[in-house]
Amino acid sequence: RTDIVAGNAEGKILFFKNVGTDEFPQFLPGLSVKYCIVEVKNPAAKVHPRLLREIHVTAGSQALNGPAESAYGYATPAVVDWNGDGFPDLVMTDALGMHRVYLNAALRGGGGGGGAPVMQPEIGLYSDDRELQGPWRVKPGVGRFQGRMIYVVVDTDNELRAYHKIDNQNVKDAGKLKLVDGGKPIKTHYLSGSATGRIDIN
Repeated sequence: RTDIVAGNAEGKILFFKNVGTDEFPQFLPGLSVKYCIVEVKNPAAKVHPRLLREIHVTAGSQALNGPAESAYGYATPAVVDWNGDGFPDLVMTDALGMHRVYLNAALRGGGGGGGAPVMQPEIGLYSDDRELQGPWRVKPGVGRFQGRMIYVVVDTDNELRAYHKIDNQNVKDAGKLKLVDGGKPIKTHYLSGSATGRIDIN
């Protein structure tokens, strides 16, 4: 059965468990996905509730649209097995265009209540020792291609750019994605400011 993981404007990530079937799905109310503030090393461990925090990102004082948007996070997660251990992980961006990874702690029974997974502490993504950042509210495209994990984002030129995964925290710039016909970069926006971003790369 396929469950749903989705982000919201508040900056949280919600897990919707499917108690039906893929043909006739029935989803329970969404549960906030949580992470452990310390690394979980034993999947059989029982994590104390005091060590769990909701994934909740906010723009704060750097909100693109001013103070009225400061409490919003616009979490945009994609689900993928990022570290290759057979468990679904989360990669995401937010209202500040920061790229983050939450690895699945792989606790038996989920650990988060209601079947929701518990994630490991947040990992920021880097390329050439610099934090990876781009337009806000863009769900990254991620998956295996020709045997390598590829991470596709919108760059600061509002064009699609690919990265190869090096390890859980680092990616290598593979260049802009270009059209076969003419070799031009794939542009996603022609406006500026808060009109950039706001797309899903699936």
